[in-house]
Formats: sequence, structure tokens, C-alpha cells
Amino acid sequence: MRRVASAGDGSPGGEDKTMRASDLAGDLPDAAFQRRHAFRRDRFETLVQYVCWICEDPRTLGLERLNRILWYVDRTLYLTRDRVATGASYVRHRGGPWARPLEAVLRDLERRGLVAQRPRVGDREPDLLVSLAKPDLAGFDPEEISLVEAVTRALCFDGRATVAFRDAHDAVLNAARLGEVIPYFTVFAGRAGENTPGDVIWAIRQSERSARGRPEAEAEPPSERVRAAIEAMLWHLLRDPSLGSSLPAGGLGSWFVYRQRGHHEAGIPDLACAYRLDADELVLGGIRLAGDDENEDEDKSEG
Repeated sequence: MRRVASAGDGSPGGEDKTMRASDLAGDLPDAAFQRRHAFRRDRFETLVQYVCWICEDPRTLGLERLNRILWYVDRTLYLTRDRVATGASYVRHRGGPWARPLEAVLRDLERRGLVAQRPRVGDREPDLLVSLAKPDLAGFDPEEISLVEAVTRALCFDGRATVAFRDAHDAVLNAARLGEVIPYFTVFAGRAGENTPGDVIWAIRQSERSARGRPEAEAEPPSERVRAAIEAMLWHLLRDPSLGSSLPAGGLGSWFVYRQRGHHEAGIPDLACAYRLDADELVLGGIRLAGDDENEDEDKSEG
């Protein structure tokens, strides 16, 4: 359950933009996502069949790797292009991400004679998945196909190859609870930045304002994508509050500051959050949108 509360004033300081929990009122990003990116079963089926087709040797794939390929492709496409390959829901499984529609789709593909599936022989043997026909890829553009092939190569054939933003995707996956659905907006989380002196000074100011009970000031509503990045940061902090760094004593209780690296090529700035913990609730002092001139070289694909 989302447990975030506001803590007093978050008036802008200097050129920074500061927001509170109340500034994020309205539909959560996952609701907006569902309106724009509904699950496309036909594309999901095609993608599953194509990955199996690429892996001619069924021993190189298996269900766990197939799920990871689907996960990385959907999330990377949403991050870089504000769209998805399939829109499938993913949950955290003991073996990694798990696409909820996969088992039903594999049964249907097998029934139609398009994919063959064989159970693994031993604990260390992957499930055998074979595509019996090359799928029609007319519904995918060249960039999407290139991404699918690059991710499949990295996970199945070439251990030296990289997956874009893999470390961030894995950090979000590891933060989720077993069986929890991982919203697409969490794609903006998972990359911690280094707190700047300005972040610390700003966070101390927010904690002091909270202690004095200053009234809240209006803030300009963030764009949909920036708001999704803010929700991603709060989602991550709620599951791992230790991500933040302690501030010098001040205000009521212990305060922390956390900086989330942005994705500047996608128009997402660095974000800083001032917060404290009260039982199972994260008390939000404010959220700072860093200027675009900071860390301009950091938005690179991760290996």
C-alpha cells in the first residue's frame, strides 16, 4: 500500500522547483498508463514466438530467460520512447520477472502448432522452447526488432553484450516484493545519484520548515512523465527507505535526502527527495527537480 504523507511547506528556493505529496494529486501514473498502453496480446504472442525463433538451440532460452527478455524490452521501450512492446503486466517471481500472460500464451501457441514446449529434465536444465515457424513481424518497427535481438543476444548468446539500463531495471525488480506487480512507471527509478551540497542544504531547509509548520505554497504541476518519475522514486523509497542519506539533526525525527538520477534524453531531470520515517509511513518534506545543467553527461545506457 502506498503510504506517503506531506510535511509542511515546500516553497521553491532559488531556481529549484519543490513539490509535496499534495502536488501529486490525481490519477497515479499506472492508471494513466493503462489508458494509453493497454495489453496487446497479438504483439505479445508475436514477440514470444520471435524470441523462440531467434534461439534455434532451445537449451539457450528457457522460461526464466524468456521472461527477462520480455521484461527488458517492454521497460526499455517505455523509458526511451514512451511506448511499450506489449503492455504485459510483470510480477516479481523467485527466478526474476514474470510476465503474467506468458503461460496462457505459450499454451495457445503450442495448441496452434507455432511453438513447442518441453519441460526441463533436471533442476539445472532450462525449459525447452522451440518456434516452429517464423512469425510475421509487420507490426513491429525496425528499432523494436533491433532492441529484441540485442537483448536476446546479451542474455542467450554473448555474456559480454550489454542490456541498456539493466542495472536500474534489476534494482527495481529486487526492491519489489515477491508476487508484487511492478508498475511500468518504476522504469524511472533504480538509478541513485550522488547528493550534491545543494541537495543537502535544500533538504535541511525542508526539514526546518516542516518543524515550524509553515503553510504550503502552490507549485507548478509536473508533466506526466516527470510525475511518473516522482512516483517511481517514492515507490522505490517506500520499499527501501535506506536508500537515502541521513541529514544533520534538525526538525522532528531523523531526516534523509535521496537523489534519483534522471534520464535526460527522455526529458526526465534528476530528482531529490527530503523525507523522514514515521512507523510504516514515509513523511515527505519535499521533492526537488534539479536543473538540466547538472549531471548532463550521466544519462548513458548501463551495462
